Amino acid sequence: MFNLWQNSEEFSIWVQLFLLAFMIVALIPFFQKTISRIQYYIKKLSGRDQPERVSIETGSEIKPAEFSRSAQLGEYEYIVFRKIALAGNKGLSLKAIARGLHMSRQRIAKVLKSLVDKGLVGSARGLLFGRRYVLTRKGHNYALEQGFIVQVRKTASS
Repeated sequence: MFNLWQNSEEFSIWVQLFLLAFMIVALIPFFQKTISRIQYYIKKLSGRDQPERVSIETGSEIKPAEFSRSAQLGEYEYIVFRKIALAGNKGLSLKAIARGLHMSRQRIAKVLKSLVDKGLVGSARGLLFGRRYVLTRKGHNYALEQGFIVQVRKTASS
């Protein structure tokens, strides 16, 4: 069988350099992800004083915030909060919220910051990608009061 690398005189040095550069560029995301995970585990093992975290079913963590303002929501806050409430426990990324509501990421980021400050939404690290926004306990209770989510209760049937 014909082996390309044994007959390297048929390939110019430029082609070999291109292939090498292509391989390096293809491996960069893998190394970035690996380094990020190593840094995360080092921080986790070092036991630095971190704010209290609430665990949810997916295994990710939420940083709860205290209510700093009233629970009254503005127009955009109401829309974004409802979108996150309807997403359930999995939460939504900034990109998914912006795409679903046809709004700019900058506007959504400001609204999310406001919701986090009010303690209704928490930022959870996703298992594979970036940050996801989910409801805190206070946000969940508020969503129940507003009727965004339905609480199913088991009843004794005869």
